[in-house]
Amino acid sequence: MSTNNRNNPQQVNNIEETNSLDFIINPIELKDMESFNKSNDEEREEIDFKVFKATVCSLIEGKKDEELKDYLYKWYQNQETLFKTLKEQIVNLLEENTFFEKQYKKQINLRCQDLKDVLDKREYFNQEIKKVKEEIQLLQTGGTQAEVKRKFDKLNQKINDLRYDLNPKAERIELTKKVNKTEKQITAQWKEIELLRNKVDTFDKRLTALIIDNELKEIFPASETAISNEIKKRRLSNFQIEIDLTNEQDKKSQEQAN
Repeated sequence: MSTNNRNNPQQVNNIEETNSLDFIINPIELKDMESFNKSNDEEREEIDFKVFKATVCSLIEGKKDEELKDYLYKWYQNQETLFKTLKEQIVNLLEENTFFEKQYKKQINLRCQDLKDVLDKREYFNQEIKKVKEEIQLLQTGGTQAEVKRKFDKLNQKINDLRYDLNPKAERIELTKKVNKTEKQITAQWKEIELLRNKVDTFDKRLTALIIDNELKEIFPASETAISNEIKKRRLSNFQIEIDLTNEQDKKSQEQAN
């Protein structure tokens, strides 16, 4: 079972202060890393259980009760350690998931603010053009022709300047760049969130499998009472079925994430 490095709360706070998404792992790299770790975890778990099953069967057939008890005690101690590790990993994953959701909402708000700024700018220029038109109307009501022409040329130049600032093509290109950049950042964050959710689901299923495993303690009581081989085989068989189902669900979750 693998353990990944997690951001502690202080690191998460530092990342939020930078207002940058440069720290996010490339989704493709993350997917390859998850696939590699998951494959190794499943292979190790399968080997560990086969060794456990073979050792227990051997000790039972050899009627080595004391060695069996000692082996089972050490086995379940190890399972308890794995259980605690899984709980810590799930807590860390939930913290990461909360952090990425906050970043996602933050980027949405930034994008909305950019759009609002563009609309405010357009409204400002519309008001300026309206004022210019009103001044032209005032000029048309009186004054000498030369004075009117001079002021008209001046106002016309002002209108041209405003039109240049409102160049639809330039404004559209600038806005498109901002939107595309923000869209890519949001998409990358959303993929990260989905991968983290799948990881939480996977660890939850493995946690359930460990809980089922702990119930096997009922098969091996601490007393000197003889253990029924038939009951033991049936319980071990059921536990193997649970592990197989968990592995199958993990593969389906990975395929959906891809």
